[in-house]
Amino acid sequence: MLKSQKKNRLRTNCPNVVGSTGGSVIDNLEGRLFSECGVDVDSAEYAESLIKVEDLKAGLRDLSPGDDRLSSLRSFLANNYFNRIKYDMQILPPSTETGDSLPFAVSRTPIYIKGNYTKLSRLTAQTPFFVPNPEGRGNVRKGLTSVEEEICSRLISSDVIKVCSHNDFRNREFGRIKFHASGREDMDVRMLSISGSGRPFVLEVTDSSKVPSEDELKKIEHFICGGEGRGNKEDYGDGGGGVGVRDLSLVGRDDFGGLQKETEEKVKHYGCLCWSSKPHTSSELEALLESTSSTTIIQSTPIRVLHRRAQMKRSREVLYRRTEWVNSHYFRLWIATSAGAYVKEFVTGDFGRTNPSVSTMLDCQCDILQLDCVGIQMERE
Repeated sequence: MLKSQKKNRLRTNCPNVVGSTGGSVIDNLEGRLFSECGVDVDSAEYAESLIKVEDLKAGLRDLSPGDDRLSSLRSFLANNYFNRIKYDMQILPPSTETGDSLPFAVSRTPIYIKGNYTKLSRLTAQTPFFVPNPEGRGNVRKGLTSVEEEICSRLISSDVIKVCSHNDFRNREFGRIKFHASGREDMDVRMLSISGSGRPFVLEVTDSSKVPSEDELKKIEHFICGGEGRGNKEDYGDGGGGVGVRDLSLVGRDDFGGLQKETEEKVKHYGCLCWSSKPHTSSELEALLESTSSTTIIQSTPIRVLHRRAQMKRSREVLYRRTEWVNSHYFRLWIATSAGAYVKEFVTGDFGRTNPSVSTMLDCQCDILQLDCVGIQMERE
């Protein structure tokens, strides 16, 4: 019953109780007041204390309906009865076991946490990496862990943001974290921060039980990095899987939506160890490969990703090239490229599908042994 309905009902019934004909007021008080006015009889003891019924019994036992003091008593009882109703409205009824249950769900707008990560291990993929099992049914895992798992699992175990365990949306109690990165590197490619920042990412946290403060985000950074970090220029820390993070901050949905645009506008810096079938001197490498000006390359979809990406030709820019001679067959190559360039194919030529390439520039077969993304620079930087 609504509060207003109860109040109207009291105004109608309570005066009749006090002014009832035949018998004393006290005889009707504990019976009709608490039953006809809709009050639980169990509340009578409380109401008696509230309106001092015991005192009334002592002095007003023989009060009849025509007594002059009846009007004052009627007003006193009604006013205090309304106070009792106000008191009841503020308290939830006691829980009872009925055997029935009503499932329900509560949701909230997702929160977005942005940051940058570095990765030191060549056995850590960006996201969980599974391939078909060559020896039978099912899939097998490649690598030891992933950047997504190291960041999300530590965010969960930090107890700052309450979400479900294991990040499993199929069996969640509440909350889930989605990992979104600006581009990706292969599992065997390290992600460093020598020439720029680490790779930008955004965590989309669904139904979080709280919004973390700036200090709590800093604690999460230290927890993911396995400490406060080494403070060097190469990486952000060496937490689980060699993953480190920095610059965690709360952002809006617009920043999350702009992550893909950032992917298309960034400049990527790489360092790689290469092998050439022909021997070369340091001066030959410098003359044939090094350049401070931009070179346009045409790349067909690499054979290694052709099973999941459409066949097409793409124009990309190699912004500079610098070499470091190791011996007659080995050298280091430092380059910067526009977003979307395939560096491995730029070195090998991918059977002629990338032109020009390091192989065509040196006029021999070349291969890449190790590759590091040494930094990402956004155009606005």
